Amino acid sequence: MRVTYNLSQKLVETRVRLNRSHFHRQFATLALVTSTLEELEKQARALKPSEKAALAHILIEQLDASSDVDAGRLWVELAQQRYDAFVAGELPAVPGDEAMRRARASLK
Repeated sequence: MRVTYNLSQKLVETRVRLNRSHFHRQFATLALVTSTLEELEKQARALKPSEKAALAHILIEQLDASSDVDAGRLWVELAQQRYDAFVAGELPAVPGDEAMRRARASLK
């Protein structure tokens, strides 16, 4: 990956300039992470398409879970608010066909 390679090269150049300063440990750690990511990328590219899909699913699932632990509760609260507004006559009903058309259009 070109970006990673450029980052590694810059790390090496910076480490030489700093020559054992206290920043040296930070750059060494970043270089180690970079090489680990390069190795992971190499391994991921060698996977079969079905294995890549499974890996992507696992990673996305983990990102989704960590992004907002309260997401489920918030969706339930929003649904309840919308339902209450509908029952109170504050929110009009939309036929299913129309709702799906709008949803598909918003994804384009």
